[in-house]
Amino acid sequence: MEFKSHETYYYHTYAGDMKYYDHDKTLYAPTFPIEWAKNHLPDTGPECCKNCKIFGFWNGVFLGYCVKCAEKYEGKRGNGFIFYGEEKKKLENSNSAFNTYLKDVDLDTIGDKKICDSAAVIDEINTYEIEDYNCFSYVSCYGSNFDGGYDSY
Repeated sequence: MEFKSHETYYYHTYAGDMKYYDHDKTLYAPTFPIEWAKNHLPDTGPECCKNCKIFGFWNGVFLGYCVKCAEKYEGKRGNGFIFYGEEKKKLENSNSAFNTYLKDVDLDTIGDKKICDSAAVIDEINTYEIEDYNCFSYVSCYGSNFDGGYDSY
């Protein structure tokens, strides 16, 4: 039987601002409600959901749930993240993460860019998308009148 201690540690800047906290070996944004970190529904959150592990993080810390998990909470814990630092827009839900626990939070001030620099990741993704687009816009699929067979001369 494994004993889980449910320990929480807080990490601050030299100026005293909290950058993130660690609960059960998962790093969370400093404004992510600790009650939520302690009580994820089954198969939701950063330890159990692949989409949360990808889209729910910013600068190495958990920012919020993915869309599928957010729906399991009926929008009470935000609309859900669809990309790094980008939450699904829902006009009817005032419980958006950016209207509640992330309101007026500058994402560059949380987490640790030494763990992961999310802005750099997004820039790299955008660079690849531009390169792929440029590559395909100049290259044809076939070098001749190839029609599923071979060229005959």
